[in-house]
This record gives sequence, C-alpha cells and structure tokens, in this order.
Amino acid sequence: MKVCESAVVDLQCPVRNSSALLERGVKIMEEFGISRYDLIGVLIALGADPGDAKRALGLRISGNIKRPVQTFYERYRQKLGEEGVVKILLELYGAAGGECLCPVGPMVPLGPDRYLIQRPSGIYLCEAGSCREIAPEPIAVYDHPQGCQIYNPALQIVGQPVASVASQIKALKVSDPELVAKYLLPALCRDLRGVDLGPFEFF
Repeated sequence: MKVCESAVVDLQCPVRNSSALLERGVKIMEEFGISRYDLIGVLIALGADPGDAKRALGLRISGNIKRPVQTFYERYRQKLGEEGVVKILLELYGAAGGECLCPVGPMVPLGPDRYLIQRPSGIYLCEAGSCREIAPEPIAVYDHPQGCQIYNPALQIVGQPVASVASQIKALKVSDPELVAKYLLPALCRDLRGVDLGPFEFF
C-alpha cells in the first residue's frame, strides 16, 4: 500500500478500517501476551475508533496517551526483539487499510519487506532482512505551542514544505533527508500528539 504523502508536512490521516484493525489487534494481543493497556493507544493511533477499541479490549479508561506507538515499540522490543515488534506493527498497518498508509511512531512501512525505522542507535532503512544506517542518531521531536518541532536545528515541522525540512536536517548527518522529512518526521509528530481515549464509559 502507498504511504500517505504531501508536499508539506501534514499530520492528517484518512479514515481506516476500525473493525478489521481491532479484530487483528485482539488476536495479536492473545498470541503474544500483550497488555491491553499497552495496545489500546497503538490501535487508536493506527485508526481504530476509541469507543470500539475500549469495548473490544474490555477497558473503561479515559484520558490521553502520548507517544503510544513509540512506547509500545520500546517496551516490546525488549520483550519480543526488534523483529517481533516490527512484525506486529506491520500486521496492524496491513489490517488498518485506508486509501493510503498513514504511519505513526518510529516505524514507517515503505513497501513489501521494506521499512524505515528509528532505533535508539539511529535511523535505518531496512529491506529484505538487512538494514543500513541513514542517520547516526535518532531525531527527537518536541511539543511546542506552534506545533511539533525539533530543537537542533531549531525547526517547526508541521506545515513546512518537505523540501525545506529535508535541507535543514542535512545538518544531522542524514544521508536520505527527503525520505526522513517526508515519512518519518510526520510519523513521529503524529505519535507525539498522542491519542484521546474519549470519555469514561459504562458498558
């Protein structure tokens, strides 16, 4: 599936298949022993309806979860290994569908067996089981009243032309800055924004 893209950094995502995503999510939760509290933010971030997600997972919670996909990736990378957690995220993206794939968090699927990922050790482009480094360090994004930004170089990301962001992040020794600006930075900003769980419900 084609990844959503725009000439400017945009955080909007198309409508996705909530029921198929939840069905796959529940199966993955049971198969891998994943906590429903860890999974709910990921499912909503990838397009599940918050109310339906809470009912499917049997949770009665409200509030906002920041960086749900990043947190999930870090926690289950330790438990299941890099390959295991990437496989889970790829399955969830596949179930979510939509007119284009809208990435959230540190991993961006780019095609069959090809993805961009930000690890604690840097940013990598992985294909057919092998990965090459395209940045020696991860890029941290921060909340700012004017929107998602990076501090060094100081740069507000959202709404900026992809080409402009790409030229700015060359200073971070990124070997493929356009790929990172077009796909990874919007995904990190969507995850930073987090998800709203909606009101507390009795059901």
